[in-house]
Amino acid sequence: MKTNPSQAIHQCATIDYNGSISSFKTAKVDLTQDSKTASYDAKIASDGPAKCDEAIKAAKINNPKVFDMNKTVLLLSDIASLAANNVGKFQLSNKLVKLINF
Repeated sequence: MKTNPSQAIHQCATIDYNGSISSFKTAKVDLTQDSKTASYDAKIASDGPAKCDEAIKAAKINNPKVFDMNKTVLLLSDIASLAANNVGKFQLSNKLVKLINF
């Protein structure tokens, strides 16, 4: 591991990725209470890799591992957001069934 990474790589590894992790954790907590908020939180987890991409491109760094990691987090963000939306639809349909069967 490089002991003195570039400023862009340092930004990715600390600020950007930590922000994404925090958003995913918040989405997980929100999922049981408010699926729309959970979906939003999961979606904004994509901000980290987007900012990281900008930083490494501006620094003219060509590191396929970083690009792959960013693509993976972007994909996970999309999947988690869609999943939270579907959980919300499932919760809503269960509430409707309970109302109908009342």
